[in-house]
Amino acid sequence: MIENCVSFCDLAHLIKSDVSDVVDRCAHQAGYDHIVRIYLGSNFCSRYFLHYADDVFEKVTAYLKAYPEIKITLAVPIFSEDCLEDGKKKIQSLMRKYGDVIDEITVNDYGAYLFVKGKKICNKINVGRLLNKDVRDIRYPDYFNKSHKPDFVGVESPFFESSEINYFEIDPTNRFIDIREVKEHVAVYFPYCYVTVGGICEFASIPYPIEKKFRPNMKCAHSCDSVIVTYKNNFGNEYVKTGRAVYTKVTDLSVYADGDYRRIYEPIDVLMEATHE
Repeated sequence: MIENCVSFCDLAHLIKSDVSDVVDRCAHQAGYDHIVRIYLGSNFCSRYFLHYADDVFEKVTAYLKAYPEIKITLAVPIFSEDCLEDGKKKIQSLMRKYGDVIDEITVNDYGAYLFVKGKKICNKINVGRLLNKDVRDIRYPDYFNKSHKPDFVGVESPFFESSEINYFEIDPTNRFIDIREVKEHVAVYFPYCYVTVGGICEFASIPYPIEKKFRPNMKCAHSCDSVIVTYKNNFGNEYVKTGRAVYTKVTDLSVYADGDYRRIYEPIDVLMEATHE
């Protein structure tokens, strides 16, 4: 069985007053007839996570009262040092308030894993996409077009064993993703693969004078919720930058699986449509 999910991580500004309309548009774009899970939080930016968490959870959980079968996964980014304590408090606060619908937490670094496990905040912990170190470079067709078994799947860590993990989340780093003959539960983001992410955010620099721009993890006015950048390189490869991350779209992805796996639709296309409305 395939689990159909939608992720609003780092795209929470899509969710305005009418959650139903946004979810329906995402399901339509993904080709879903139904969804079973919504991802909220952030994979890439601690400031985004802290800024949007309360508002988006309030809106989405109100919407989900009519759909008790849909659950929420809370995605946690790598917190910068000045956001770390606030991030820990926010995770615990969200779980206290919405623990009836949040049944999973996705972590993107080992410190967060040890924190969630050590504090027994949630029984189900996913390993996030930032912990998957597969090569992600569409500029080389010979690599991109070959069948690829994700390197992280099945790899033991000094911090956990595979059997302790609920899902391993990966990106479509290649056109053909092969997760056959693996024992782990795998979740695949689509149709976008994140290519890179950085601590210096040009969107955060927008309101600052030139001598104060482009500082790592700088405080920001969340200008990323009104700006999206698209561009092509000299090879004709297309990229999208929203927030701290750069993505590329994989339009003809095939996933080979023997058993169950999870699809996570990332609605960047819906965001791009919204910017032109």
